[in-house]
Amino acid sequence: MVETLNHSAEALRHLFETQDGKFQSIRTIGWANFEQTGWPTRRDEEYKFTALDAIFKRNIDFSTSGFGYSIGKEYIQSKFYPVEGHHLVFVNGNFNKSWSSISGASLDISSFEDLNSEDLMKIVDQFGDDRASVSINRAFLSNGIAIRVGKSEESLPVFIYHFRDASESTTLSFPFIHVHAAENARIRLYEKSFSIGSHVHFASHFTGIEVERNANVQFTKIQELEKRDYTLDNLFVKQHENSHFFSNTFSLSGGLIRNNIEITMDGEHSEANMYGLYFLDGHSHVDNHTVVDHRFPNCDSNEMYKGIVDENSTAVFNGKIFVRQPAQKTNAFQANNNISLSDTATIHTKPQLEIWADDVKCSHGCTIGQLDNEALFYLQSRGIKPALAKAMMLGAFAVESLDHINMDIIKEEISQHIYSRLGV
Repeated sequence: MVETLNHSAEALRHLFETQDGKFQSIRTIGWANFEQTGWPTRRDEEYKFTALDAIFKRNIDFSTSGFGYSIGKEYIQSKFYPVEGHHLVFVNGNFNKSWSSISGASLDISSFEDLNSEDLMKIVDQFGDDRASVSINRAFLSNGIAIRVGKSEESLPVFIYHFRDASESTTLSFPFIHVHAAENARIRLYEKSFSIGSHVHFASHFTGIEVERNANVQFTKIQELEKRDYTLDNLFVKQHENSHFFSNTFSLSGGLIRNNIEITMDGEHSEANMYGLYFLDGHSHVDNHTVVDHRFPNCDSNEMYKGIVDENSTAVFNGKIFVRQPAQKTNAFQANNNISLSDTATIHTKPQLEIWADDVKCSHGCTIGQLDNEALFYLQSRGIKPALAKAMMLGAFAVESLDHINMDIIKEEISQHIYSRLGV
């Protein structure tokens, strides 16, 4: 066993004395798995450039519960997008139903506290494995949510807000979200996090999404965090026949962010799309680790991540596409394009293909470069000031990532953030 958590005895006491039996059994298994594996280090190939064990040199105390907070309902609801839909609130990892706003009957939303032990165990066991970032979420499981869209239903937009209140001390959060889109169902989900307070916050997110036959799920995540925030984000997706899934991930600031996205294509004629943008400065570290597993024939996957990296920040991209032997007629594309604005910024990129089928169309590639001096000179020769010329080029590079957002208010919010950072 690798000793990786501070105050381990206190953490164990907290695990088994503060929750009822429904959560206890899941926590016990999660903790046992985590104790066996420990945090990955740089010796692990998957975490070669992102050493999670380094987080805990900051003396994060896992015996703190994360349940205490000072923010109130009025503040939280002032952050809701002014759009009709379902507005779901998590505070320090716990779903707060009374502060949420749920509209209409096209969606069934159940908190984990309302589920019986058998149904909760089925949800938790459906996705994931024994890796550390998943096990730690299980070990500290709290009140998550199960979202279900009925057959042939089209849900109003779902907005998920994560509030991290570290006003009084270091805090922890372990939100768990399960989404099931039944046959022919449609749902759009938008997730955003807010940081309050000056202390360190550690979060381990888990989202599992099942997309049934002919269903369509679109998921947009905005990561605009403080430098003291450390986030592990796991997204597991299972797609069935003729289903469609779209993921947009915008990592705009934060201390350390590790995004694990894994999509299993478990039916013919399914389509998966992943788009991402990271815009980093200071000492921010963002690692996007993606996997698409093609198991059935006649499926398409498309992946495009872009990055702008400045000052002393670090960006990591590791994308894997697996094409199993039965997955003939697969069409898979993967690209990662980066612009470095500083000699002290670091970019690691590794797109990968593993193909066992022989009738496929697959391609991947990556680029790392700087701004084109000739293009900058051309703009300046037309009377555009150097700073504005640079901002125009970077803006054009970045905003292409917004094309796949289908809600104007969110597209405008991210666009304004990008141009504000560029000084425009």
